[in-house]
Amino acid sequence: MHSDNTSTAIKKTAFWLNLLILGTLALSLGEMMFTFASDIPVTLSINGEFWTRPISGFEAGDRVVLVTLISLGKLLWIGVLYQFWTLCSLYKRNQIFTVANARCFKHTGVILVMIAVVEVALVPAIGGYLMYRAIIPKMPDIKYALLFNLDTLVPGVFFWLIARIMECAAAMKDESELTI
Repeated sequence: MHSDNTSTAIKKTAFWLNLLILGTLALSLGEMMFTFASDIPVTLSINGEFWTRPISGFEAGDRVVLVTLISLGKLLWIGVLYQFWTLCSLYKRNQIFTVANARCFKHTGVILVMIAVVEVALVPAIGGYLMYRAIIPKMPDIKYALLFNLDTLVPGVFFWLIARIMECAAAMKDESELTI
């Protein structure tokens, strides 16, 4: 059982982390809105030469599709923030080693791996869409675009490992509570 000091410290830390999560969420949403409202260029390499067009140079429907593709990683990141928020809520209720916590860690891991996959698929997805719409003549060069971003892949797999450990800890806790 946790001491009162430990429990209070966990609750305080979870409270401050919730504030940080809210700030991060606001900044993430602001960045997505800025991407849509700004005139950032879409730049691709086709046959070793750069093809570029500002977002405003596309029809409205194409703009929505492109901004959605560009923002997909950020949307998934909001899912990670939600999992962290849920974990903080559980910790504030002194639910430390539970199946629900393990589930949050597992979902966080899955989402982080999805972000890594989305980042790899971004150039081919944008290129495929633009080629389908006959905006570009052929698929962009993707030889360097198909490299996984280990900055999200490794933590994603690590969160899966933590989820397994948390599941084992929750099972051990349940077994010890059943022991008379």
